[in-house]
Amino acid sequence: MDRMFPATETQKRLLTFRPTRPHCLAEADVGTIVNCINMVVFVWLTNGNGYWYFIKHVQGDTLIGYILVNSRWIYNPIPQKQVWIYY
Repeated sequence: MDRMFPATETQKRLLTFRPTRPHCLAEADVGTIVNCINMVVFVWLTNGNGYWYFIKHVQGDTLIGYILVNSRWIYNPIPQKQVWIYY
């Protein structure tokens, strides 16, 4: 798996939007995030951080994928229990 790769021009344009927490799915629906394989979602974590996340697959209770940082996708697994809500 690549550790980093550039975002496409389309992704750069579209992913400037940052959803607010009321726009996201309720906490009770977070378990459905495992159905978003090969999709880009915005995740709010339990520590208050939020960012776009490209989910490649799920391994046990960990989301395997990439976060968008400065127009680059950077490999960053996230334990599912750290996802508070997502969009």
